[in-house]
Amino acid sequence: MLATTLLALLPLLGIPAAQGPEDGIPSLVPADARGVLIDGAVVAFDKVPAAVGKAALAAIEQARPWCERAGKVAALDGKGRFLLVVDPKDKRALRRYEAAVETANWFDARLPAPSQADAAKEADLACAIVHIVRDEGEQGLLLDQIVAKQTTLKEWSKTARKKPGFVLYEPLLIAVLLKPKSAVRWNAEHDMANRLAQLLVERRFGAQPDWLCLGVGWCAEWRMDAEIHCFPNRMDAVQRAEHGAWGNEIRRECAKRMKLGGVSEAEGDKREPAPILSIELSACRRGKWNGDGSRRAFGVTSWFLDQKPDLVADLLHDLRRAREALARATTPPVPDDLELPPEEIEKVVATRFGANWLVDASKWIAEGRIPQSMSVAK
Repeated sequence: MLATTLLALLPLLGIPAAQGPEDGIPSLVPADARGVLIDGAVVAFDKVPAAVGKAALAAIEQARPWCERAGKVAALDGKGRFLLVVDPKDKRALRRYEAAVETANWFDARLPAPSQADAAKEADLACAIVHIVRDEGEQGLLLDQIVAKQTTLKEWSKTARKKPGFVLYEPLLIAVLLKPKSAVRWNAEHDMANRLAQLLVERRFGAQPDWLCLGVGWCAEWRMDAEIHCFPNRMDAVQRAEHGAWGNEIRRECAKRMKLGGVSEAEGDKREPAPILSIELSACRRGKWNGDGSRRAFGVTSWFLDQKPDLVADLLHDLRRAREALARATTPPVPDDLELPPEEIEKVVATRFGANWLVDASKWIAEGRIPQSMSVAK
């Protein structure tokens, strides 16, 4: 009785009472829900209507064993772009679903379906799976489930177990880790936006140059709050100020290179403008951290995403076809990480954006067109 009385008095004293885990936070589904959330209703796995489409049905079938084993629920995007797999008791499950929809909508607005006749029809594209995993132990169990079904991934899984989350293109899925034990600062919302954006690139446009796909992921993060929280394969500590620094750092670099706010001729600098080079972008690769290359990839990709969306979409289709041609000309076995040479990328982009596209991109960056973070000094 005394405890109840004290709790009642807390608001009168200006002291907020502690809220329960669900207080004031709308839920995605009931805590005991099982099955698939489709158009606002939870449907049992064996009752999913065929009307959702073949791609969604395949993704649901892929995710079902894990959902049943781990007590997860799946939520299908209204446009069939992704399937979110999450703990129904997760009090932020609804927000995670909404954030995934926001990322997919942002992606569609900037990288729509290509117009070429030989491009895959949207209805035929795979439905990406987004796994939200609680910790490293649950990530390991998810990997066990994936490898049991696809044994060729056994070696890959050994590396994936050591990383906070992972991206997989066959099948098309990501795992977003909510809180790695070793992370001092971790932002699962940024991680999901970054990984999902990369997955959507692969889904619609196939394999792209590493720097461009990674760049789209960083731009997906930056559009949230002008910060970057995903630094894949980086081994040293990330300082707090670095999260919002890339926009300003790449602006300064390009201003100096293009002589727009950099060292002036009056101070003795007689160099010609030196835009970012294609070979410098190609230094940004999956599996190995390169800080300068990553920052430049972010800057140039930001420029691409500021151009006419239809034109950029058709460019990505061109790059896909160029890589496929290179793969056909490569002596088997063709490596999974096959990349177009920098000079070939430069040539393909030039057919859509002109021979001076790197100059144009560098000038655009130097003008400060990338929104700046409020967390760092200008």
